[in-house]
Amino acid sequence: AANTIRQIAKMGMRKKVKIEISGGINAKNIKQFAQAKPDFISLGYITHSPKAVDFSLEITR
Repeated sequence: AANTIRQIAKMGMRKKVKIEISGGINAKNIKQFAQAKPDFISLGYITHSPKAVDFSLEITR
């Protein structure tokens, strides 16, 4: 990601395009990806890898 963003900057196009990175990004490596300074970072792990939460409701009489 960082190399691609640098190449876009060298072509003088960095301010003309929005850059989004995604794929394989998680809580452990997001800082590495953020250092490339993309405009957006997509995180699929937020929806497919969350810990389960018990939202049950028990009604007793």
